[in-house]
Amino acid sequence: MSWHDRNGGWAKGQQRRVNALIFTLFILPLSFLMPFLAIQATRWLIPRLPSIKIPLPLLWIMSIGCAGAMLLILRRARIERSIKRLVPECDGRLCPACRRSLTQLPDVGECPRCGQPYTVKLLHRFWADYVLEPTNAGTWLLKMNAERAASTKAFSLRRLYQLWFSSRSRLDYMVASLLVLYIIASYLLSVFLHVTFLGMFMKMLPYAFMMLGMSLLSRGWARRVGDERFCVVCAYPQAPEAETAEQCPECGGLWNRPGGFHRGRIVKTPWMMFTGATLLLVFFGLISIDLVAPGWAPSMSIPPQELSTQELIEEVMDPLAGFTTNEWTILLSRTMTAEQELSLAEGLLAFRQSRGHFDQDSEGWMHKRMQANALPKKLADRYYREMLEASLVAPKKVRAGQPFSISIACTPHTNIYSGKTGSDVLAVFFGGFYLDESDDPIMRETKVHYGALFGSHPQYTPTTTLTAKVTGTARVRSVLWMVAGDQDIVKGAIHWKPDGSPEIPKGARWAECVELAESVDVTE
Repeated sequence: MSWHDRNGGWAKGQQRRVNALIFTLFILPLSFLMPFLAIQATRWLIPRLPSIKIPLPLLWIMSIGCAGAMLLILRRARIERSIKRLVPECDGRLCPACRRSLTQLPDVGECPRCGQPYTVKLLHRFWADYVLEPTNAGTWLLKMNAERAASTKAFSLRRLYQLWFSSRSRLDYMVASLLVLYIIASYLLSVFLHVTFLGMFMKMLPYAFMMLGMSLLSRGWARRVGDERFCVVCAYPQAPEAETAEQCPECGGLWNRPGGFHRGRIVKTPWMMFTGATLLLVFFGLISIDLVAPGWAPSMSIPPQELSTQELIEEVMDPLAGFTTNEWTILLSRTMTAEQELSLAEGLLAFRQSRGHFDQDSEGWMHKRMQANALPKKLADRYYREMLEASLVAPKKVRAGQPFSISIACTPHTNIYSGKTGSDVLAVFFGGFYLDESDDPIMRETKVHYGALFGSHPQYTPTTTLTAKVTGTARVRSVLWMVAGDQDIVKGAIHWKPDGSPEIPKGARWAECVELAESVDVTE
């Protein structure tokens, strides 16, 4: 039973490795989509929950990372398939670095393609343990590289791999390595997420317990110790005098061929398993505490006074991180450059689009900038224009002579703290519906609508019924005039001029006509 046997332990183990990679290839995109599916399912079950919006840059990074991981897994699966085929063909004389056949070369030498030193004996041990004892495979690579590269980078990386994962390595090396990784990960996350190192260190503490617990549990459950040989099929021990025997006396397996035997007896370490299980329980306990009482760990927030002006700007316009009044107070006490003010204004407008409206501090700051004419005209127009997103709701297909209904749908982003900040309010002058090229408005109103209420309720939503008499494509239109200014603009009646435009109140600071149009397919 060696790698020459298609039904042997080595071939089956290598096939399991390939199957695991292919399974991961299918699971990875599902894992990537699972958070989005969970968010949508939660929104469906509990409609009153606030919407959760993921920033587009983060979504791109996640998508690129998922696609890159899938390509790497696919490449690794192809390599593992080639190893399953080439190792038996070359009788184990296959270069571990570049997978070149070494069958026509001496028993000791270097690979002509990549320069990897080898001996046939160590190659056999490497490829046998590559499947049967993968944690020990690096040991044979170290021995093949020891004479040539005792101090090179490649050797150091392999040595580090052995100290981390080899079952023959010492436990203190493994614990120290995990601790170093934990500290490095905490520091990098604290830098990229702009939080305190101590807060991130404590938040990641449960995951350190999880990694250490799983490592101890796996090492204590079963590891091989010693140099004795055991049949790979039935685990029958091989006596030293039986090393020349071709077959295992218990099952008849070809146990002296490469891949036909395990090296070392299986040892269980109860204290490692108990410690690992305890650490996993601590992990689940800390995670549960974090969900119920997240204040158990030190605060991850950096004090606002320690942030630079640019960092404060990023904080107050981040729709995910949110804001605090203290941050705004400190930011307003500092002197911002023209570029920083422009960046803050653009970020706050994006914040309003994602959150629905400004917070009180943002609304007050934007109002002061607008009063001082400190923003470019293009940005000022955007400030008013994006206060209301309107669309015309009409059917895609109707029958000729059959009435159909059309209405206005709106998403407001208006100022909601005008009473406290003195900022401008938005009013909507509804100019009516139109069918095809007709100039006669339908349902033109003389009543002013608040922008915050327009389209939010049937009594504030203009709706009418039209009839298309000719088959073909009918064009339905609606005209809105958006006017921004003081509260006085929503008082009184609208006076429409003969040209179809309204008289703009004197207190208005901005006005614009918006025409909405949709095409309707009219059939027999």
